[in-house]
Amino acid sequence: MKRWIVIGVLGVIVLVLFFSLGVTADELTKAQAQIPILEQKLYSTKFELSGVESKLASSRLELTNLKTENERLRAVPRYTLRDPTYKGMMDFLYADRTDLNRYVRDVYDCKHFSRDVNNAAQEKGLRSAIVSVVFPGGTGHLLVAFQTTDQGLVFIEPQSDRKMKVEKGLRYWRDNGYYSDIDDTIVYMVIVW
Repeated sequence: MKRWIVIGVLGVIVLVLFFSLGVTADELTKAQAQIPILEQKLYSTKFELSGVESKLASSRLELTNLKTENERLRAVPRYTLRDPTYKGMMDFLYADRTDLNRYVRDVYDCKHFSRDVNNAAQEKGLRSAIVSVVFPGGTGHLLVAFQTTDQGLVFIEPQSDRKMKVEKGLRYWRDNGYYSDIDDTIVYMVIVW
């Protein structure tokens, strides 16, 4: 019996609150009908938030990687490259051991020698260029160049560190003291700084 009295009293309290707040049964039914819709919106919003958080984490990682790469690039003296003296160029070439690498056709050839000497020079703060000379028939060769402050533009064979004569019409190998069984006449050349 006490239990029914408590339930009755609670019912009266609910009805008093219900009517005192001015909420009708129809409004209560409508509000209850909105609950699943709001729950679905909440779920969708949480799912969308999860995607945004994932993108944010990815962007933060990318930003961290870019900052690290920027710091690495700024630490390299490439931003303060200078033209060397002839002696400075020769000192660099003597210290650089790229010319001791083994030539392997299509694995480690003139493009690799040129790239490695060029990159090593720039890491030491020296401005250098990769030079492409083209022979008849489309064959060619890559070497490096330095704009020295005292002897002007100097071409270097990166496989031997030798100074080379390079100009249109010259026979690249033969006119520089090497044997060649191909027509090595320079048809044109491109210098990339």
